[in-house]
Amino acid sequence: MLTLGGVLAIVCAVVALDGNRTIEVLNRLALLDSNRTLQQEDIALLNKTAHKVGIDKEIIAKFIENKTDSGPLADKPSYNAYEGDNKETTNVRVVAESPDYASSVVLASDLLSLTSAVANVKEAVCREQGYKFLDGLLQNKRWALKMFDASAKSPQGLLFGSSYHLGNFDECIAIQDPGDNGVTIEGQYCLATINWQHEEEKKVRTGRGETLRWAVCVPNGCNANSVQSFVSSVLSYTVGKNTGVDVTERDCYTRRPMSITNLDVGFLSLILVFMAILFLSTLFEIVTVYMGKKKESAIKDLIISFSVINNVKKIISTKQNSSLGLECVNGIKALAMIFILAGHACLFIASGPVMDAAAWDRLVRDPVNGFMLNNALLVDTFLLLSAFLFSRLLLLELDKRRGRLNVIPILVFRYIRVTPSYLVVMLFYMTWFPKMGEGPLWEDRLLLEQERCMTSWWTNILYINNYVNTDKMCMFQSWYLSVDTQLFFVAPIFIYSVWSFRYAKKCHDCILKEAHIKTHMKMITYFLGLLTGYVLHRIQSENYQLSATLKSFGWTISTILGAVTTFSVSIFYQEWYQYSSLEAAAYISLHKVAWGIANGWLIIACATGNGGILGKLLSWKFLAPMSRLTFCAYLVNGIVELYYVGQLRHPMHITFFTVAASAISHIILTFVLAMMLCITFESPLHGIEKILLKMFAGPKRDSDSSRTDSGESSRNTSQSKLDS
Repeated sequence: MLTLGGVLAIVCAVVALDGNRTIEVLNRLALLDSNRTLQQEDIALLNKTAHKVGIDKEIIAKFIENKTDSGPLADKPSYNAYEGDNKETTNVRVVAESPDYASSVVLASDLLSLTSAVANVKEAVCREQGYKFLDGLLQNKRWALKMFDASAKSPQGLLFGSSYHLGNFDECIAIQDPGDNGVTIEGQYCLATINWQHEEEKKVRTGRGETLRWAVCVPNGCNANSVQSFVSSVLSYTVGKNTGVDVTERDCYTRRPMSITNLDVGFLSLILVFMAILFLSTLFEIVTVYMGKKKESAIKDLIISFSVINNVKKIISTKQNSSLGLECVNGIKALAMIFILAGHACLFIASGPVMDAAAWDRLVRDPVNGFMLNNALLVDTFLLLSAFLFSRLLLLELDKRRGRLNVIPILVFRYIRVTPSYLVVMLFYMTWFPKMGEGPLWEDRLLLEQERCMTSWWTNILYINNYVNTDKMCMFQSWYLSVDTQLFFVAPIFIYSVWSFRYAKKCHDCILKEAHIKTHMKMITYFLGLLTGYVLHRIQSENYQLSATLKSFGWTISTILGAVTTFSVSIFYQEWYQYSSLEAAAYISLHKVAWGIANGWLIIACATGNGGILGKLLSWKFLAPMSRLTFCAYLVNGIVELYYVGQLRHPMHITFFTVAASAISHIILTFVLAMMLCITFESPLHGIEKILLKMFAGPKRDSDSSRTDSGESSRNTSQSKLDS
């Protein structure tokens, strides 16, 4: 119930409104307690207060008339203060009222700020629906109370670092009131961005700077500009005018009928066609095995390459090709991808709604957690492995063919193998992904990603998106594929040079002179991988045995470089650290080289049988299936992360346990999706690539290249395997 103090507070606060609008506001506030009338002493005190603050006497008289027994509201219990005396619209629709305790969530101060804010809305439809919302509040209607209840109230834990106040998303969008005149009011959830404008010397640490995300539930007739005006008006009566509010159409969400485009239909048709091919191919393999037909042919291999049974067997097989001694590469790929996915999970958790943003700072300052900050280095590990494998295998082919090797088919088939799966994921971003969920940040994150993909998809499939439209990059992780592909097409020149002249330094230096942006910044890691492949090729082809001194030196240096590179980054996040441009430059220029050397030695040591316990761990056969899924896992990880942050209803409390638990669940979900993508697209196309590669670029042995046993090769003399 509205007390006299509440009335006086309201009257004092609405002085800022103009005359007509003030009468309108007071009329609406008069409905706060239709069963109570002002007594003479109340009226006297009200007049005295109004006189002191300079309120027009006519305004007070109108307010008193509405609150006395003889006033028009007393004679018209069905009077609607928002629609005047029109007899056709004076009947207030009778609805089931909420329990008495429900109205206790609405305070007089809340009604003041809401009423003033609604009166200031310029857009007519939004303003009228806002009045109906206020009427509903005053009459204790459940839908209106839900709309108020679903909105965030005063921020809690702001100085603790809590900058996301999400209200109740599901309560808001579930609101539906048929209303009068057939106009249905639905709940619309908007997440406003509030920028605090403090003076520099008065700024305090909040963990997220000076930005707050504040949820409001409003009628669906309000557009983004109206919501922005509404929130600004509310804040002006609560925290003052030193704030800026931003609301875009992407920040607001209400349930609408699903819209289907031609692209949606086309993508769904493509998926259904592939499903039919997989089914028929699987059925063909079952029938072939059942009938015992073992005759091999290229056509049969092509058909079976789409079989689910065949692809599942290939993926989960623990059998490894030991001819090159590169079993450890599978382990490095698998473990590196696990940490990359964990790093992505941490990135999205830290940048999304959290209760204590400062807790993340405390975690990254701990040197033990330095690996969480080195996600980029783990991606560099993949780049180094890609270069190493290509170098090692191409050098073998150059030896066997005496330098007469046509690399064009290899480059073409590589593009054909990688692009289809990549394109399928992009099409999913552009079509059905934004339609598969909802949440406070869903429109903000998913529609943004969809718009970027619709704009820049062509730069992705041309693998130039790390140079073109970089501000609209489709799929946040896709830059790596462009870097890898660009360097893959350049690598044969370097590999042929070191094979021909038996040294690498000169060519390496001349290429790195151009290292200044984008791909060039990654060239050093890639060329270290190529050099690692060359060094291992020479060691194995010449059956060179590493000395004990060299092995001790190699392990010592690589351990030191790897540890320093991994954990030293936490120094830059310490509160006591004073920035030094010299130290920053030294770290940026040297840490990739150090990491590349450490990884290069690890590969050489393991491939030559000097890996020890670490080599056995990395060569563990059960890591092989996971390593086959790394490419698809990298593609689909964005789906998991965007879905997580888009549907999140409440901020997460940051601790090492909660972050680790979420990261583990994200990794598992990513590999599940990767398995589905691999079975459906990547593995079948890989099988086709191998078949066609045998036809167009298969190994041709010269008589001089044959050694001892043509069917076997030792760890140091390996036969060609271009199936990386």
